[in-house]
Amino acid sequence: MPHIDILGDRLRGKPDALNQKPFIAKIYRIEPDEEHGGYQCVVKWFYRPEDPGIPGGRKAFHGERELYKSDHRDVIHSDTILGRCCVHTLDEYNNLELVRPQDYFSRFSWSVQSRKFSPDQVTIYCSCRQPENPDRRMWQCDGCSEWFHAECVGSTPAALDALSYWRCPACMQTQPLAPDPLLEVLQSHLAGYQQQQQQQQQQQQQQQQLGGWMPAMSSNGSGSGIFGL
Repeated sequence: MPHIDILGDRLRGKPDALNQKPFIAKIYRIEPDEEHGGYQCVVKWFYRPEDPGIPGGRKAFHGERELYKSDHRDVIHSDTILGRCCVHTLDEYNNLELVRPQDYFSRFSWSVQSRKFSPDQVTIYCSCRQPENPDRRMWQCDGCSEWFHAECVGSTPAALDALSYWRCPACMQTQPLAPDPLLEVLQSHLAGYQQQQQQQQQQQQQQQQLGGWMPAMSSNGSGSGIFGL
């Protein structure tokens, strides 16, 4: 069954002026509406991270077009349907040559009944230790093969694109010699990285004080993130 854009409020009440984006649902069954005409559609809703009632709200690792699949079952009328859209997996979304307005992705499920997310572990990257955000490009270190955001290593996309060989600041500290003529650029990135690390430590301290739904390193240090409410 297709995913659909819905016009109006999830609870089928008055239009919600606070929500300017269309609601997204997946159709599971369609039946004729003998009383009012048209069709009654059995759907399950998707949620956005910033939607009311969702723990943690929108975080830096959330993509702009990210949705949570949910077990929220509802019945809507066919007249409220705006059109068809597509909710991809994260891998499918990353492989799209062109992201259309009707393209979304989902990697987490949210249970309205149990108020829990699934899965509770996900791979995290970079020195910021965040899950992948498909809207934020990453570069792979030629030393450790880890992936990093340009801003997290004190650099810029243009500077990293100009390098044919790149090592992250941590690898530069342990193996400073790199077979690249732009070694001075790498060293300047290292200085920016050290400053970035200090800023991230301050941000982490603030996040711990604020609470919310944030990823944390697993105990085995394997690069998996554990999400807790």
